[in-house]
Amino acid sequence: MNFQIKIFWRGVIIAAITTAIYILVLISNAFTKSLGFALILVPIGILIWWLVWTIMAIVKGMSALGRNEPAPS
Repeated sequence: MNFQIKIFWRGVIIAAITTAIYILVLISNAFTKSLGFALILVPIGILIWWLVWTIMAIVKGMSALGRNEPAPS
């Protein structure tokens, strides 16, 4: 159960950080049109990294569950 709670809270933190970066990029886009467009790749990259990490953590947890082992930390 702690494993699932950890995954959830890490996801909430990553979502909050990514949202803040995205808002900063949108604000910077108002001042620098071309640089703001290039910076939009940063929050997208963070979200892709988070998605891959979450899927890997869920797969590790489910495989440990299938082997009747405790969830990895």
